[in-house]
Amino acid sequence: KVGDRVVATANVYTKILRERVDKVFGGEIDTITEIDGKWCALSRSKGWLPLQYVMNLESGEKYYTARIEKNDKDFDAWAIRSMIRFEKGQLASALADINKSIDLNQSNPVTFNNRGIILNAMGRLQEAMVNLEQAIRMNPDYADAHENKGLVSVALGKPKEALQSYDKAISLRENNPWAYINRGTARSNSGDYAGAKADFLQALGMDKDISDTYVGLSVVYLAENDLDKAHRFASEAISKNSRDGLAFAQRGWTNFKLKKLDEAISDLDQAIRFAPKLSLAFSNRGVVYTEQGNHEQAIKDLNRAISLNPNVAVSYTNRAAAYFVAREYEKGLKDLKKAIELSPNLADTANLLGWILATCSNDKFRDGQEAKKQALRACELTQWKEWSFVDTLAAAEAELGNFDEAVKQETKALELAPEDVRSKCEERLQLYQDGKPCRDELSKSVNG
Repeated sequence: KVGDRVVATANVYTKILRERVDKVFGGEIDTITEIDGKWCALSRSKGWLPLQYVMNLESGEKYYTARIEKNDKDFDAWAIRSMIRFEKGQLASALADINKSIDLNQSNPVTFNNRGIILNAMGRLQEAMVNLEQAIRMNPDYADAHENKGLVSVALGKPKEALQSYDKAISLRENNPWAYINRGTARSNSGDYAGAKADFLQALGMDKDISDTYVGLSVVYLAENDLDKAHRFASEAISKNSRDGLAFAQRGWTNFKLKKLDEAISDLDQAIRFAPKLSLAFSNRGVVYTEQGNHEQAIKDLNRAISLNPNVAVSYTNRAAAYFVAREYEKGLKDLKKAIELSPNLADTANLLGWILATCSNDKFRDGQEAKKQALRACELTQWKEWSFVDTLAAAEAELGNFDEAVKQETKALELAPEDVRSKCEERLQLYQDGKPCRDELSKSVNG
């Protein structure tokens, strides 16, 4: 049926009328996009091929199992069954099959590439990298291996290496929209939103039906604070793939930024339904629950986010905010320490820590000097463009008794602040003009 994931069972040329236009290889797994009689179209290939050359994954697994039972030295069958099982989420079985294929035949770079993909999905990143580099040594012009190496480099926190890999993949195969999508994501993650937008638009020009492209553009526009476009592109992603958990997570976060909290929860519920292991969705839903004052549910969601991916600093920062709202300061500060350990250059973490240390109503947890250090760090990381971070610096100066400097910084924050928070900034400015520090830690723990 249209939408089914299928495996090709032979090398076959695709056609438009009588003209050959592309080639599908045996073992290749793809999605049926159209069916016309006895012919079908696949998402990654131009043209049409006979339906007799594809099987759905269940039938495909049985077919290749039968081949293996007939000849257990059939390394192609082991390799193809491996990727079918990978598609079905059976990672341990997939790895066992690909290992068997490589034991039988160590001359095929594709199997090393595929073992890298499986190991990456299992979180065994260093082993994945070893296999991808082996595939590239065997075939330096293997575009897929370079692209997958980029994905692993991102997971290893090596953005420069990732971009180099994507650049190479694109130079080898310029007509692959996924390489541009992946490079755009890497650029977006490193703060190069202009470069990311260019890559996503390039991918969009090649294929208008990939939901990930629209998610990427939504992320870029959200970073540019164009909330309407961010929401529109996230919605477009959902229209392209109504089961895309990441698209729902992105629209949910955009709805949160638009202060549509109920819609945000609804979208994030859907994200978790379709992608139950997407830690981002749990983390973001935790933030929305914190904003709603439901810190118990927030902490539950953030615990789940951290259990799914314990190496994401922002999840600890978000849980810290929930702990602060619940007045569990020691737990919150412990989480911020962990977040800084994982990601020393995360401005939101430095800002939140600075805010609590400057404004906490419990004297035990205030530290003006450290608050100023963290606030300055947050301001420097964002080129002094974020009102909330300058606002935190003002609070730190006030905690130190430097009220003239606090007035100066709060005036700067007021100039940068959007209309909906200006009244709060004005209240704090009046406090500092009156020679009083701020004791308002809960109101900005979430929103800041």
